[in-house]
Amino acid sequence: MQQLLADCESGTFQAVLCMDIDRLGRGSMAEQGYILDTFKRAGIRLITPRKTFDLNDDLDETYSEFESFIARQELKAIKRRLQRGIHKTTIEGGFVSVPPYGYRRATVEGHPSLAPEPLEAEAVRLIFHLYTTGSGGCQQIADTLHDMGYLPRQAARFGRTTILDILRNPVYAGRVVRRPANGRTSVDCLGLHPPLVSEAVFAQAQDIRQRRGHPPTAPRTLQNPLAGIVFCGICGNKLQRLPPSPTRRQESLACPKRGCNTSVALWRVLNALQDALLEKLPATILPSDAVEQPTQTQRQKQVQEQRQRLFSLVEQGVYTPEEYRTRRQALEQQAAKLTPSPHTPPSISDTATLIKTASPARQNQLFKLFFEQILYRKQAGWPPDRFELDVYWR
Repeated sequence: MQQLLADCESGTFQAVLCMDIDRLGRGSMAEQGYILDTFKRAGIRLITPRKTFDLNDDLDETYSEFESFIARQELKAIKRRLQRGIHKTTIEGGFVSVPPYGYRRATVEGHPSLAPEPLEAEAVRLIFHLYTTGSGGCQQIADTLHDMGYLPRQAARFGRTTILDILRNPVYAGRVVRRPANGRTSVDCLGLHPPLVSEAVFAQAQDIRQRRGHPPTAPRTLQNPLAGIVFCGICGNKLQRLPPSPTRRQESLACPKRGCNTSVALWRVLNALQDALLEKLPATILPSDAVEQPTQTQRQKQVQEQRQRLFSLVEQGVYTPEEYRTRRQALEQQAAKLTPSPHTPPSISDTATLIKTASPARQNQLFKLFFEQILYRKQAGWPPDRFELDVYWR
């Protein structure tokens, strides 16, 4: 349509042929008015099997606008009837969307529904079994399915996101859920299709998922201080933050594409970038509008929170007792220092302290003042503290 309008304005055509004037567009009245106004300015005639319209003729212009209005109202009525039909079918247990993995289209009791796809249904049952028996997280389950020869529909192998989507889809427990937009009533009822897992197994999977996950609070706050900064040095994807879990004791950074760089502890990359900042910064300070001057009370609170994190990291086995004592001593020395006057510019060491003690969202803002992009590389078999960073400064 955009190309057609451009050609009409350039004088390429003298007329446009269509089955009926209401078939010119299905957009809003404003869009239809723009189409007709373009044809009128360019002197384009509209030729239909019933009539030829000259929009520069008042009678033809009025008739075309009236037909466009009637077509628009008819389209709204069709949509209303369609939504009512979908809502009624869903309430009666039918399924009218694209069949999810594990099912194919079928008709049950005269309604559109689902029937199990044998091989895919077997994979779905295996996913729920592995997840509810504690045999691994989503990525481990995806790897297991790949090793066993199961394939998704539109990819070369399963990924953690696909596994998670399957685990939280109630259709596998025999339910039909529809949450339409525009404030319409939601539907959650028993479907006509056979379930692939029992409701008890599905509920157990949801309980495990909620305990493992960390649902965001409202409003959502940024949890990854390196979001949009660190990229995979092999495929170029942004590294994702992985929260702690029973199989992963600490926050990590990982490439979303399987087979690229191995994951790394988030705190190791943060320490490396903070050290790079100390080496790169001249004998000046951060821009005055980039530095938040914490009060003495805020400093004390930050130190106390760091102490609590130290205890947690020791319990998780992240820090050895020797590392704990070293970091605890550094925190005690920091707590003993007085906060500089608000009129005294902070030193580089104070700037590093601000970056370390800031919230993840604030850290992200400060890092983006200096880093344009960081490429990360870590080969399989490298020790946990070995990785490579290619830093591109602003």
